[in-house]
Amino acid sequence: MAAIPNLDSLKVFYYAAKYQSITRAAKELFLSQPSATRTIHALEAQMEYQLFVRSPQGVALTPEGQMFYQSLIPAMESIENAVEEMGKMRRLEKGFVHVGVNNLAAEYILKVAIDTFSDRYPGVTITMSRVDLKRVEESLCNGWLDFVLHIDMDDEPTGSDFLAETQLMKQEVGDFPDAFLVGARYAYLAQRPHTPGELAALPLIIPLEAHDASRYYLKLLRGTESATPIDITVDGAQSRLALARRNLGLTHFPAAFVRDQLSRRELFVVKSDLPMRNNVVSVFSAGEELPNLAAQKLMETLLQFQK
Repeated sequence: MAAIPNLDSLKVFYYAAKYQSITRAAKELFLSQPSATRTIHALEAQMEYQLFVRSPQGVALTPEGQMFYQSLIPAMESIENAVEEMGKMRRLEKGFVHVGVNNLAAEYILKVAIDTFSDRYPGVTITMSRVDLKRVEESLCNGWLDFVLHIDMDDEPTGSDFLAETQLMKQEVGDFPDAFLVGARYAYLAQRPHTPGELAALPLIIPLEAHDASRYYLKLLRGTESATPIDITVDGAQSRLALARRNLGLTHFPAAFVRDQLSRRELFVVKSDLPMRNNVVSVFSAGEELPNLAAQKLMETLLQFQK
């Protein structure tokens, strides 16, 4: 098999044939005209065929040169297209970001940031994947995910302790304090601070499987970490909020996540001086810098949203 010419030689030949001018090929490739001419001569020597006929008007392809040029066109156009596609990605005219999330992070954190990001960079595609804790480190280190957005709440505890034991980089991007939320029937609870005793008469709507936060609020209002007969357990944050809107009790949830429902007066924040828990939002990545520009810009949008 004959030796394959290097790409630089093929590029000089391709552009000289395309423009029928070695001078213009040199200009296109930021070469001097003598350097481009030497490259063509070396290529002809390697191929053992004359590829161009020279004249004062420029160059014309020989039959052998024409065959070689036609064979090169698909490959060179593919290379040009690939380079142009990479340029579009650098300019964020297109690109891809792969984010690992749990349902709460997707619904209440990433969704809002994506709306803003997509307005700025409509050509960038964002994919969200449900994270498998056991494969988070593998997914990040192998480039399957660009970063993981994590919020650990009772409705969907995602194992902060497990993630802390990995070698991943962690950046806290915001925190959202809980509030007690009620429906319109109990709107009066938003008018003045209330004590635990005053709130204890209301059913507490908590996740089906109570974890740290639910046990904390049960202890705060009931003096016990176990649900009482009047309390309601339900699966999922949306179900808890729906029951609160239906005036079946109060639930704990970050008020920042339900601003629209608060503005529509479907939910109300109970006033109290009780110490409420914070929900910390963190980003995990394989290194200090995210792997591509689109992921970095999405992260900047997330940080702006948290401010």
